[in-house]
Amino acid sequence: MVHRFFKRVEEFLKNGKNVIFLYGDNQFMSDLFLTNDELLEIRESIKGMIWDKVRHFVEIYKEGYKIKLKTDLDFSRKINIKDDLGQYSTFTKNLSEESFNDLQSFINYLKQLNDYLFKNENVCVIFDDFESICEIHRGFNSENLALIFKETILNWKKTRNYYFIIIRENQLGKLEDFGITINDAINVSEPSIIEIAITLNNLAKNYNKRLYFPIGTAKKLYFEKEKLLRNIKNDFESRIRNIKEREILLLSTDEKEEEEWTLDKIRIDEKIKDEIRLIFSNFRDGKLLVNGIILYGPPGTGKTTIARALANEFEFYFMKASASDFKGEFIGQSVQNTRRIFEKLRNNKPALLLVDEADAILCKRDANRSDSYTNEIVNEFLANVDGLKEDKEIFIVVSTNNLHLLDSAIRSRFKEIEIPLPRGEELRQIVSDYLGEEWEEYYNYFEGFSGRDIRNIGNKLKALGNKVNKEEFLREVILEKLKKSVSDIEISELNFSKIVGFEKQKKEILDLLNLGIRKFVIIGDVKSGKTTFIKAFSGEIKGIIIYEIPSSIEIIKNIKENIILLINESNLDLIEEIEKFENYENLIVIVELRSNKIIEFLKNLGFEEIRIWTDRETIKSYINKYYPDFDGDISELEGKSFLYIENYLKKWRYKK
Repeated sequence: MVHRFFKRVEEFLKNGKNVIFLYGDNQFMSDLFLTNDELLEIRESIKGMIWDKVRHFVEIYKEGYKIKLKTDLDFSRKINIKDDLGQYSTFTKNLSEESFNDLQSFINYLKQLNDYLFKNENVCVIFDDFESICEIHRGFNSENLALIFKETILNWKKTRNYYFIIIRENQLGKLEDFGITINDAINVSEPSIIEIAITLNNLAKNYNKRLYFPIGTAKKLYFEKEKLLRNIKNDFESRIRNIKEREILLLSTDEKEEEEWTLDKIRIDEKIKDEIRLIFSNFRDGKLLVNGIILYGPPGTGKTTIARALANEFEFYFMKASASDFKGEFIGQSVQNTRRIFEKLRNNKPALLLVDEADAILCKRDANRSDSYTNEIVNEFLANVDGLKEDKEIFIVVSTNNLHLLDSAIRSRFKEIEIPLPRGEELRQIVSDYLGEEWEEYYNYFEGFSGRDIRNIGNKLKALGNKVNKEEFLREVILEKLKKSVSDIEISELNFSKIVGFEKQKKEILDLLNLGIRKFVIIGDVKSGKTTFIKAFSGEIKGIIIYEIPSSIEIIKNIKENIILLINESNLDLIEEIEKFENYENLIVIVELRSNKIIEFLKNLGFEEIRIWTDRETIKSYINKYYPDFDGDISELEGKSFLYIENYLKKWRYKK
């Protein structure tokens, strides 16, 4: 297997590029890849790759505060290194050196070098640590220097020689002054899973020929945890020294691989599977103008698993990226992170990128959720996606629970596919898979649950030894799901016997409930007792109060208790959505108001009005309970708030 770095260089050379920019993490580029027993450095790797194409090498690099230049004008002797990663060569013979203490001297020499390069072909120039050379002299005008280098680079393109310019700190943005784009550059950082696996197996041969590390083990040990082969080598050798041979054998050969998902194994509608396969096939055949899809739906419905399965089924490299992978700590870093993600895809083609929880990073650029970081990411993401239109080896899956939050430009570039909660036969199969066949007859109780929810319930059931009362267990998990579906629920300890007064209203609402009325508007002044009345009503009918519509609304019909959706003036927009669940017999909708502004509108929607106010009987009941010695006139207290009545009675007692 040839290292991806060499494959990309070969692509550039075949396309006629002779000036190639290489960028990446400095430490990684210092040990680009691992052979049987040594780490090869990037400059030596370049020379080894093209030694048969050139006669001479020129190396320019920084050493301390000096600029060093090496030339090999008598190049002849070669040392070849060959292993599973390919064939590479390095050289050590008769290199003459020049050293420069200031940039002006170096630039003068550079001009002479240019004249030499134009007269002589078959030369390779390796310009190492480019950005540090640009900044080595504080007093030098960086703009003038940039112009000189830009002119030099443009002149280089006119020759037939090869020029490799190395940026070691992954700061590709510094090249913008030189008119360089990502299309001119190769990111050589971060080993792929296969490179890590090869590295481990090469190292393992030195200890035991029976050792073998499959890709899954390499992924679990190091991928996404460690980015440098040098550190992987040191860590592996430390493990070998400190654990027994039997344990390392078990680690390498007996460890179970993660389940290899395919679309056939996923319990979703077959029509959705067929649609995804068709889109992907058309993409590979060049019949599709877009390079990806948007999967949207509730959490836990399998969007991430679908992306993994798609990559497995079509043998694509799989890469998952979320907000933490895109966002940088400072302005500008997010752009670099986004470019780095796409460069990693290009280095591992064919590749599939999953953008997980995309509404956190690809949200509307004019929305309250967006900031300068997300705007940067969206703009750079779109630029890279547009650059993939002719590339049929990079596919993007955007996953979100909130499709409406995505930027319109993102949505316009991808096909949208809904992944709903499982229903019917799919739901029955999932219940059987995770809970066992004996639970199949209860599958309807899990409407509104995702596949992930049911898997977690299965794990809980196993932890209990499968010895449960099914009805009690179902009630427990359904209530737990309700709590997770809304921000708050309330089970009131009040009931009508615990609050004084409102006898007429108590009877009225219970009579209407018995007649099948399930929509009420409770209206009254501030501090009139509306909220207390509603909570007492909930306790009276053994209800559960919620303040928003559950994300999994279907679970309501499987709850035995009455569910009271309480809408107040801060969330009146929920009224527009109540038609979705008017058929749920255990759902009661209560709107709590302080004014008559929308009372007629609500009555037209079928709401019954219950007016809460302090009538004479309510005031008498309140006084008899809390101020039994009061002997004043209560007529002026009628219709007043309880706060007013309480303050009035406190003043009366103080005067008395």
